[in-house]
Amino acid sequence: MAKTYDAIVVGSGISGGWAAKELTQKGLDVLLLERGKNVEHIKDYVNARKAPWEYPHRGGRTYAMEEAYPVLKRDYPLNEKNLDWWASDRDSPYTEIKRFDWYRGYQVGGRSLLWGRHSYRLGDLDFEANARDGVAVDWPIRYADLAPWYSHVERHAGIAGSVEGMPQYPDGEFMPPIPLNCAEELVAERVRGEFGGKRRIVHARVANITRPLPGRAPCQYRNACWLGCPYGASFSSQSSTLPAAMATNRLTLKPWSIVTELVYNKDTQRVSGVRVLDAVSETTTEYNAKIVFLCASTLNSAWLLMRSATDVCRRVSVPAPVSWAVISWTTIFVLALRAASTIRLSTTSTTSAAGPPASTFRVIETWNGRIATTCAGLATRAARIAKAGGVPCRSWVSARNSRTRCPGPATGRSARPHSARCCRTRITA
Repeated sequence: MAKTYDAIVVGSGISGGWAAKELTQKGLDVLLLERGKNVEHIKDYVNARKAPWEYPHRGGRTYAMEEAYPVLKRDYPLNEKNLDWWASDRDSPYTEIKRFDWYRGYQVGGRSLLWGRHSYRLGDLDFEANARDGVAVDWPIRYADLAPWYSHVERHAGIAGSVEGMPQYPDGEFMPPIPLNCAEELVAERVRGEFGGKRRIVHARVANITRPLPGRAPCQYRNACWLGCPYGASFSSQSSTLPAAMATNRLTLKPWSIVTELVYNKDTQRVSGVRVLDAVSETTTEYNAKIVFLCASTLNSAWLLMRSATDVCRRVSVPAPVSWAVISWTTIFVLALRAASTIRLSTTSTTSAAGPPASTFRVIETWNGRIATTCAGLATRAARIAKAGGVPCRSWVSARNSRTRCPGPATGRSARPHSARCCRTRITA
């Protein structure tokens, strides 16, 4: 008999970790499924403290690696230091009509172990751009709607940065910034003087803590975040959200669990659970839940929907410039909420003293790592909405590809990850 949980989260990366944290802290018993191996915090960071001379090729790449990883070799990620954390191009191939760099991390923590940690808020200039320029579809929200959730995420994750008071660079709740070095200070001073303060070099906002948080020590400036941070200074599922979820004793984590489809009833239009293939034993198991969160990355989440909920997907109208990836995030959370009927909660309050004020729930699509903020809000609201059995959800589509600042499938390429280095500066006008 399939075991039943209050909620199932598919994928343990940045968005999955946040979903697990928010749902368990709201009193739900959560099953977190990960298709790849387990990576334990600190214990499994086997290369975190190695020096270059301790690697066979000084931490670089070889011709054999480039042959085995034809996609990963296109950019910085291919090296022998953390190769185990990147999905194999041979074992997981895909067809490219146009060049599309798809860098995947199939392990507990996903690419939260590998991301560049640059963390910026979208502001009014971003949310109003479509309406102002007369292109595509207007955002259904504004910065004021999302600002409390940005703060909610920043307080827990720990974002280092400086308050600048610039509308194009919205401020947040920051830890002290990583100090500029002497060369950066000199250049910043000269740029400010040369342009009369209209151009300046400022600190980047990065998810590297500069003050201690529970279970986490400040950044040691080692430039090795992408090998796993044994100090917990670099934000990842392992260092931040999963420990918080585990502390509730309401989280069950299952690695090596490949979700092959959603168990979906087209008559009731409800998802009752997921079907899982054990990657080790090759046995299939069903798990039931009233809420299902797909956090398996945009393309793999869309793949699951296309295998499972085709009747729902057919009813989605896709305007010409809009990518399927954007539609998938909207559909994911609509399905997650429709799956709920009644659910046990530890609190019936609609406003949490520790979190942002409740507001009308809207599904939004995010880009370049900003899903963490969205997922925290979605998970919290999903738990509350589930209790009422309703779906006060305004689904929408953003025409990401019409925005020149955001590379997407229209260009034939995915948005590349930020540099793995601890970048400290950002030049802005």
